[in-house]
Amino acid sequence: MYPDDAGEYEAPLRRLLERIPDGWGPWISCGPGWYPILARIEERLSDLDPDYGVNQIKEKFGTLRFYWEGDILDGDAIVDEAEAESARTCELCGSHGSLRTKAGWLAEDSVRRLCDDEGIQRSANQEVTKQTRRPNALGRYLKFRPYLTKS
Repeated sequence: MYPDDAGEYEAPLRRLLERIPDGWGPWISCGPGWYPILARIEERLSDLDPDYGVNQIKEKFGTLRFYWEGDILDGDAIVDEAEAESARTCELCGSHGSLRTKAGWLAEDSVRRLCDDEGIQRSANQEVTKQTRRPNALGRYLKFRPYLTKS
């Protein structure tokens, strides 16, 4: 039931899955690079409310989405912080990541948050546009073109 690649994060991921009620689908839909972020969410929220619930955990438009319920005063801030961390973390390996899209489309299954190494490794067939834009020496913005194949 827990992701096969959970490794050292198996216990916190298992606890998260056990918090998902019947009818919501007990799965975690994101890559292993975000498992440490999920483990920290589980630790912080469970310290404040051992009975909090989880409805869904997934990647959407290149960032983590963590839908939960409970009576934790700072719970939303904890989740917001984790989701913001995912916006700068490679979903596959956990290093610094950038938003990448397939052929410029910002749609489900066409956006990933990847580091440069993962983007290049996935470069065999499909090109994506790196949405991180940096000005060149003339102050103009360059559009970088790393690559991605759908895994």
